Amino acid sequence: MKAGQTIQVIDTASKKYSGTFVSVSDTAMTIQQTSNQQSILKQDVRSVKIVKSSQRAKHAMIGAAAGAGAGAVTGAALGGCSGSCFLGSERGALAGIGAGIGAIVGAGVGAVLPSHGTTIYEASAH
Repeated sequence: MKAGQTIQVIDTASKKYSGTFVSVSDTAMTIQQTSNQQSILKQDVRSVKIVKSSQRAKHAMIGAAAGAGAGAVTGAALGGCSGSCFLGSERGALAGIGAGIGAIVGAGVGAVLPSHGTTIYEASAH
């Protein structure tokens, strides 16, 4: 673990501390939280996790693409032409609307997916 990495520490009382790793000694680990530095005694640390950078933008783009595809297919399947339609314009319009709605919904779902980190320490049960 390097200074400056974003970490999450959970203590033996299940309290979570999130911040930037500062240092570790024989007795305690220090992290920089938003407003202050926090030292957690080594004996009180239950687990330490390195938090990955936010994946929200990536998840949102994947969700938008998947939603747009699903929405376009659904819109095209629901669209039909009765009478004289120019090259199935009603079907194309519904596919476009479906793609737009699907992209918005997919992006929203993707953005709220959690990002997981890597646990680098977990205290053994006594």
